[in-house]
Amino acid sequence: MRLATRYYVSAAKHGLHYVVYDAYWDRFEPVRTSGAVDVRAEDVVGPAPAAEFRRYHSFPRLPLIWAIESLPIDQSGYVFVDYGSGRGRALLTAGRYPFAKVIGVEFSETLHEEAVRNIAGYPREKLHAGEIVPLHMNALDFEPPENFVAFFFNPFPLEIVDRVAERLATAARHSAKPCFVIFANTKRFMLFATFAHFRRFSPSGRRARLLRAFSTVPVEFFRIDRLPSDSMHAAPRLYLA
Repeated sequence: MRLATRYYVSAAKHGLHYVVYDAYWDRFEPVRTSGAVDVRAEDVVGPAPAAEFRRYHSFPRLPLIWAIESLPIDQSGYVFVDYGSGRGRALLTAGRYPFAKVIGVEFSETLHEEAVRNIAGYPREKLHAGEIVPLHMNALDFEPPENFVAFFFNPFPLEIVDRVAERLATAARHSAKPCFVIFANTKRFMLFATFAHFRRFSPSGRRARLLRAFSTVPVEFFRIDRLPSDSMHAAPRLYLA
């Protein structure tokens, strides 16, 4: 009963976001990013995960906007990375902010090509990031940049997220500033909390309150502070029961 209630509440919020905000912004995209699509196994780079991890589902724009604006950063000094960037919705949403660069990592060739079309056809006057770069590649082959804000929305199986998290921690070690993770996830909600270097925090303010009230899924924030090289193995992974 609780799961059914959670599903219908989430679906109602999705519909509300579409009517209030997303339908308007969809008009600027050559390939509309709303909705869901199942990605074929032969369409992905590298080993194909289970079908549940090959289903693209768009994340509403407003929760991502509230999440970005809740971060204690000067966006011009950061690179935004969307893991599992799909048709490019999060890239174009983040691209409305003055990030130094916005990068998308997508393993589906079809979704990547649609993202390229969306970015190429999007009104330039609505974008303020230094550049938007969609990449067609497996996340395990991507080297995270320094000074990053990484965004995840139900992207990978557990073992892949483990390995990506290790890469993020390594990149943060070389960063001049704290790095951040925005993790929107319905099933593996606490996953990043099991890594000792990822410090969970709760932003405050009006946008954070809107996010908690109206996001379609729980959204967690993590901060990774710059670490000395010899401390990378000093803090073990913490396993939650």
